[in-house]
Amino acid sequence: MNINEPLFPSGISLARAKKDAKKLKKLEDITLTQALNRVAQQHMSNPYVTWEQSITELKSTHAEVVALFEDCLSKSELEQFLSVIEQDTSAGDSFISITPANDGYIESDGNGGAMWPNPLIVSSDNVEYFCKMLNKMSFQDFQVLYLDYEMEELVSIDLYDMWEDSNYPTYDSNDSVEFDANEDNDQLYDSYFELKRRVKIAIDWCEKLA
Repeated sequence: MNINEPLFPSGISLARAKKDAKKLKKLEDITLTQALNRVAQQHMSNPYVTWEQSITELKSTHAEVVALFEDCLSKSELEQFLSVIEQDTSAGDSFISITPANDGYIESDGNGGAMWPNPLIVSSDNVEYFCKMLNKMSFQDFQVLYLDYEMEELVSIDLYDMWEDSNYPTYDSNDSVEFDANEDNDQLYDSYFELKRRVKIAIDWCEKLA
């Protein structure tokens, strides 16, 4: 589902529906109101609904869907996170390695190629902050994918509980071990590469929501 604008249950946008109505008006020599009503009835699968009624319903549903994203990370938060990531490799000599609870999902390239750092390697000073931010990003990705595929019954669903029970990555600072960057420098930078890539994807998504 595109949360930037309301869509009909059939998947077409309001702009596309209006264009179709204008074509129908010319084709069948009817009024624009009649054409709009017929287009709405077709895409709402309701032979009695009017265009105005359908718009009211779609806007109401759309507002409820958008509300599900109120806790999403902002672009500024993600840009700040990216700034911290850039400095983290020089934050100190003490590093922590964290394997996500569902690392099998990540290793298998997950749902639609959603690669995440596995293991996540960060300085011990930033470990809790990194885990918190990655979990927020994971939850945000879950919401986006869920709303892309679920066109009905989106409201009043506890998506957070669903995310916790899903195969999306979760990071816990308590499930960590010390990491010697001198022994495996490549793994350290692989982790940072994946981490920065994921943050940039999240920033792009925030720009689409703006």
